[in-house]
Amino acid sequence: MGTFYRDQELLANQFCDSAEFKVWLYEKMRSYDNAGDWAQYLQDNLDIYTAEGSWLDLLGVIIGQGRTVPDAVPFEYFGFVDTPAGVGFSLARFWDGNEPIAGSSILADPEYRLVLLGRIAHNFASVTFTGMSESLSIIFETTDITITPVGTAHVDIFVNKTLTLTEIIIFDTLALLPIAAGVSYTLTSA
Repeated sequence: MGTFYRDQELLANQFCDSAEFKVWLYEKMRSYDNAGDWAQYLQDNLDIYTAEGSWLDLLGVIIGQGRTVPDAVPFEYFGFVDTPAGVGFSLARFWDGNEPIAGSSILADPEYRLVLLGRIAHNFASVTFTGMSESLSIIFETTDITITPVGTAHVDIFVNKTLTLTEIIIFDTLALLPIAAGVSYTLTSA
């Protein structure tokens, strides 16, 4: 900790006898002496892997991705098997044609962290198979990823890790996977 603010010879003559000024200066300079601690505090809290709450929100502002995922939660209605969240007869109500088919969701920290990693990968990753594989290994924390070209402008992505339905819906809804423009994909997991 520095002590230059305690040396009265360095103070301007008109302030050297003011007790209030000395207290104010001491407190002000003490905060600058702790600037290294503050920088470490920022570094610790702005790490995407450990940030929580408002710190994670701040990272989201920097990255350009909010916590709200629009139309991420499909509502259950009576429907056929290929209908999103469609269930059998008498297990859900009929869709009247005016009701929304999905609702927005505000993500908790673990899911939001995953979305932020996905947004970073989507914005900056190389869309070669190697670049996609490296990005997906960071997002999903596994190196066991298989990317297979299927037909024209379509790839199957298999992540050998159990992904939750929530994770799959989030990535499909927000289109977060690093993929070339015009290429569609199917994401599956173990």
